[in-house]
Amino acid sequence: MKKIIMLSLVFSTLGFTKVLIEPYVGVNILGDFDYKSAAVNAAKGKSDKIPFTLGGRLGYTKIGFQVGLDGALTKAMKFDQNTAQKGDLTEFGAFVGYELPILLRGYVGYTFLGKIDFETGGKFEKLQGVKFGVGYSIYPFIKLNLEYKLYNFGKYELSAGSVNPSADADLKMFAATISIPFKL
Repeated sequence: MKKIIMLSLVFSTLGFTKVLIEPYVGVNILGDFDYKSAAVNAAKGKSDKIPFTLGGRLGYTKIGFQVGLDGALTKAMKFDQNTAQKGDLTEFGAFVGYELPILLRGYVGYTFLGKIDFETGGKFEKLQGVKFGVGYSIYPFIKLNLEYKLYNFGKYELSAGSVNPSADADLKMFAATISIPFKL
């Protein structure tokens, strides 16, 4: 009898769990890039273009709580440091959040894998960082999200293959995205 009660409790709670599929598109605004190295004193740059972001979240939602994976690709980030460079940022991480019944939600993400590939051939790797986001439902199935991202890159590789393992670069930026969350 105890087994039947336990199985019914497990299956009844699983019924409230939904799969979350949330594609999003947006722009990154107000970016700030700071690169420190032994060879270069302090190169700072601001993103002078508005890079386009395409990404998605895949996870679970239950009674407002959300947890899952988040991945994005940002195209044509341009930094006006010593030389103008353009690069593509890829990021992959995990998120947790809570959706309030009053059309708002908040979430926090940890990005554990990512890089910037520059057109000149160099790349920053070993991206790690956090992002904080707030979402608002503008229509029943459309959300407007604002995020603040704080990323650190631990390795810089030049196009010639030389590696600076002690390179330290920070990227801070705001992102505005529009998403369509599907709860299946």
